[in-house]
Parts: sequence; structure tokens; C-alpha cells
Amino acid sequence: MEEFEILDLEELSKQQGMEKAIKFLDHKIKKGYKVSVMVKKLFNFHLPPLQTKKNEVFSKQAKPITTESSQQEPNESSTSSYQSVPKQTMPATQNETPEHQDSASSDEQVSIYKVKNDAFEQALKNSVQQQKIQSALGFYQDGKLREALAKFLEIFNECWDLLMSGPSKINVFLAVQSLCYSAQVLRSLGQSPEAIKQLDKCVQLFEVNDFDLLGKIYMEKASNLFCLNQLLPALENYHKALQLYEQVNWKLDIARVLLKIAHIYALLNDTEDAKKICYEVLRIYQKKLEPTDQRLFETYFMLGCVYYYQKEHDFASEYLNMALEGYKKQSEKNINLVKIYNLLGIIQHQQGNSANAIEFYEQAVCLYGEETHIGLASLLNNLALAYLDKMKFRSSKLSFEKALTILKDFYPDNHRSVVRIQKNRDLVALATISYL
Repeated sequence: MEEFEILDLEELSKQQGMEKAIKFLDHKIKKGYKVSVMVKKLFNFHLPPLQTKKNEVFSKQAKPITTESSQQEPNESSTSSYQSVPKQTMPATQNETPEHQDSASSDEQVSIYKVKNDAFEQALKNSVQQQKIQSALGFYQDGKLREALAKFLEIFNECWDLLMSGPSKINVFLAVQSLCYSAQVLRSLGQSPEAIKQLDKCVQLFEVNDFDLLGKIYMEKASNLFCLNQLLPALENYHKALQLYEQVNWKLDIARVLLKIAHIYALLNDTEDAKKICYEVLRIYQKKLEPTDQRLFETYFMLGCVYYYQKEHDFASEYLNMALEGYKKQSEKNINLVKIYNLLGIIQHQQGNSANAIEFYEQAVCLYGEETHIGLASLLNNLALAYLDKMKFRSSKLSFEKALTILKDFYPDNHRSVVRIQKNRDLVALATISYL
């Protein structure tokens, strides 16, 4: 018999503190309990009637969408070697303050910290370290992740050495920027624990007063915790980012965080609230964005995920195809198509349509081209299992082998993802013998 508890995170946090409450709930989950976490009123909006929003999405009579522009490692793993230096201040990027939002209407977007002054911008542009950051970003965009990481860490150390000589807003900005970029690269390399350490350095070594940057630090940390399947700590960091954006009423940033929160709610089996949040995000985006904006397609994809978790495959496929259509209009090679093809393939596979699943998986694999990525390894694993269902043993074995080759570039041999795919590969030999 399955154990089930309903726990109120807010009440637990009052009794034990947020950190102890999260550890307690994680312990429960690891012990096999199904924990339905009540995390109500973490966000400040009125939820629309669910059926109304569904009707709006699918109605051909929907009103035109209004348009409004968006606002747009050192080698040591600890920070102990930096603690003797006073905490440096990361400046706000504009001289307005959050109090200015008091005079704004509830729908008005408060514009602060978004524009740096001309002198700062010019000094930043002329900085040697800024030019190095641009060079490192080139490596990152070309998929040369380790070279990019080494560059970003080198830049951080250079900026830190300069700060030892005296305070400088430019060097503080560049140091924080290099740490944030290094965290992104580490996450791409599958090294989320190290990425989190880099992000923690940002707030331990520097007093970050820039709302936008601090929100992005919380978001990136949450993404890394999510990769480690630490859902409740991830939720806490998303909530921190949400609180920041709500203070200044940045609607588009609020919507972006809410979509992440909806995903975690769905994974915690609270799919009804996850759907409501997604429809609220859709309302914000439809009001503020062009109908061709990718953030709308991302929301359709998330709704597809939520319905998939509910095993409502027809609704899931409908939303996924909406996202697919939107992305394909922009480019047939849009990398965002990968996750859509993958989930459509999974749905087809679970419904027993292995041939259709293979078609979706193969389209996703083609989009990666020559790039090696952890996501490609997972995709190849799914493709191999579909091949196995169709008794294409040679193709199945080759796909498993490719997946393992990719994963071993990122993880040790005893990592759970490597072990899982090795076990799947062994199924091919057993199936071949059984077939003979």
C-alpha cells in the first residue's frame, strides 16, 4: 500500500525554518512517500477559470493578440580563499529605486535597473576583460564548452586580482558576469553542483543590487537544482526570483518564473494548479507579446507537458503540435523542436505506435547535427528502445552505444544515467537471443 501525506510547506517553514522544512520533505520523498506539497499563495495573481482559458486557446474566434515589447570558477570549489576581502557591491544599473512602482498602475511595467548610463557602458565596452568575455561567449556558442569555461574562470580571477587593488564597479560587474556565464557552461556540461557553487559565490562575495541580475542568479540556481532533481530547493529559488520581479511588476519576468514553477507543481503531482498557472502565463504573454514570440510556444509546450503528466495524451499532443507549428514557422532547424519531437515520440511509444515514435525521435536527432549534448544521449536512448520494440536490433545497439559514448564525456562510469543506458543496451543482446 502506498504511503501518502499532505503537508503544508508554509506551516512547516514557520515551525522549522525553510531550509529544515525542505530537507524534511526531501527525506520523505526519498523514503518513498508520495508527498503532495501545499505551496499556495507563492504568487500574486488571480487565477482565471480553467475551462475559459482552454476555450480561449482553441477558439478560432479569439481576439487579436495585442503587442507590447518585452523588457528586455576559479579551480577551487569553495569561496574560502576570498573571504578575507570585504564584500564588493554590485551596482544597480539605473538610479531609480523600487519605490517608484508605488505610483504605477497594476498593469504598468516599472522600468528600473534595465539601462546603464553611457559612461558605464563605454567603460565596460573598453575593458579588456569585457572583450575576453565576448571571446569566451564565442567558444560557448560554438559548442566548445570546456574552452569557454576555462576562459570565464580566467576572467573571474583577473577581475578578482584587480579588485584586490581597489574597488571598481566595472570589475565587480565583470566578475559577477563571468561567474554567471561559467555556471551556465557547467550546467551544459552536466556539472550542476559546481554550477551552484559559482552562483553562490556571486551572492557571497558581492552585494548584488541589480534586480535583473539577482533574479537571473536565482533562476539559474533553481535550474541547476532542478537538474539534480532537488525540486523543493529549486521551487524556493524560483520563488525568490518571483518575489523580486513582483516588487517591480515586471510582468514578462513574472510569467517566465511562473512557467518554471508550474513545471515543478506538475512533477509534484499538483497538475491542476500547474495548468492554472500555465493559463495565467498564457494570458500575460498574449497581452504583451507578438503572436510569433517564442515564449508563447514555450507555454504551449509546458501545457503539453502538464497534460502528459496527467496522461491526457490527446490534449498533450494538441498543445505540443501548437508549439511545433509555431517554432517551425521561424525555422525548420530550431533547436527547441527537439524537446517537442521527443515528447511526441514518447507519447506515441507509450500508446504502442513505435513506428511513429521512431519518426519523431529521428527528426529530433537530426536537429543536433554533429553536436554532442547530454540531451542527445537521452534522445538516442529513447530511439534505441523504439528500435528494440520493432526488433531492429542492430539499430538499437548502435543508438545505445552512441548514447553511452556521449554520456561518458560528461559523467563517470558509475553515474546513474550511464548505468541505466548500459542496462538498456544489455536488453538488446537478450532480445536478440530470445528472437533467435
